[in-house]
Amino acid sequence: MAIIEIALMKLKKELIKDIEKKMVPALNIKLNKAGVQNGLRGFFVTEGGRVSKDGEFTDILLLQWPTFQHFKDFIASPDYHEFSSGVKEGGYASGPPDLRLFDVADEPSSLFGSNTVIEYLTVRPKDISELGVQSVLKKLQSELPKFGTSKVVVGSSLNLEPKQFALARVHHAILYTATGELDAAKASTTWQQLLADIGHTADVTSLVAHVKKEHPLAK
Repeated sequence: MAIIEIALMKLKKELIKDIEKKMVPALNIKLNKAGVQNGLRGFFVTEGGRVSKDGEFTDILLLQWPTFQHFKDFIASPDYHEFSSGVKEGGYASGPPDLRLFDVADEPSSLFGSNTVIEYLTVRPKDISELGVQSVLKKLQSELPKFGTSKVVVGSSLNLEPKQFALARVHHAILYTATGELDAAKASTTWQQLLADIGHTADVTSLVAHVKKEHPLAK
């Protein structure tokens, strides 16, 4: 079992350079100290197929934690309080961060490349009964071998109610921009069939981000 955190924050576009200079380096050190094993950070270029708004950027931080307890300890720590207070006092964001924790059965290290485009699907079962939730999860897991790649993972939420799932897959950034790899992948029969199948039983939102590796975070 691996724990993946997907942290989303609406940052004000005009303050991006300021927060990257004043806040991000210190946060990286704090996360490294807290035990984060892998880390990616970047910005969404599309949300639900639409280009992100000009006035704000959705920052994504994708982290691999050793355990759920490591995450909880960090959120309760003075280090996290110091960072979140700094963001609030500096007026860097338009609201509080959205922190999503997922239990991933497969080894997720393949997600953490050095120059990556990540596609993140949020999957919310329409039937939130245990039977309905498990049916959606089994469908997602059964489809993974069809992609023929280790760079696709499915996670089940640990801190969200009702239960939801994350499906994340990565693409090499150079291939993505030069050859339209992501468009080709989306057009594949396997991908379209998966979206069609789960669309009957779950609400799906697609987010695409260009991210860079930030771990080892303290270096």
